[in-house]
Amino acid sequence: MGKPKVHIGEVIQKVAKERNVCMQDLADAVGCSPKNIYKIFKKQNVNTEVLLRLSIFLKYDFFAEFSKSIHFGEYAKMDTEIL
Repeated sequence: MGKPKVHIGEVIQKVAKERNVCMQDLADAVGCSPKNIYKIFKKQNVNTEVLLRLSIFLKYDFFAEFSKSIHFGEYAKMDTEIL
C-alpha cells in the first residue's frame, strides 16, 4: 500500500478559509493555540479526536476525505493475490 493521497491539513485549511473562520475560534474548538492550528494545516495526518472536533465545529466530514481516496479495485486485487 502506498502513502495516503489525502493531505488532511490542507483540506482543513481550505474548509476553514471557505467558511471564514478565524484561527482563534478554530483553536478554541480544538483546545489549542492558533499557532498549533497552523501546524495542523501542515500535517498530512491528524489525530482522530482533533479531526472529529474540527469536523463538528466546521460542519464538514473530514473523515470522508479518506474514503474518497480509497480505490477498492486495487485492494481487491491485492487480496486475491495473497490467497
